[in-house]
Amino acid sequence: DRRGRPYKWLRRGDLMRAKGSLARAGTLVHDTVTRDATLRDALEAVLTDNAGRVAVTGRRGAYEGVVDMETLMNSVHELLEADRLDALEHQHDLEEIRAAQTHTEQEGFGG
Repeated sequence: DRRGRPYKWLRRGDLMRAKGSLARAGTLVHDTVTRDATLRDALEAVLTDNAGRVAVTGRRGAYEGVVDMETLMNSVHELLEADRLDALEHQHDLEEIRAAQTHTEQEGFGG
């Protein structure tokens, strides 16, 4: 619309069928998520949209982009990989602490 808010989804085929009139082309945007929406909010919106996508809005509802299932899955995979690397780092730290404790116990406190 005039304030930059998403109004309709348009595809090439929609434009051809509308025969030049954008007023008749496309399907209405039913749901949006804001840039700071959670992954869960975005997933729920994508799953309830017939086309499997949702418009992302910023300040004052202005259009900023689109989120679809592929985008969400990529985000989840990135988060899982970051968590995995973080867990490996913590595991390594714990192993070092345990090794130091074992060494201290075996050598005694006086060394």
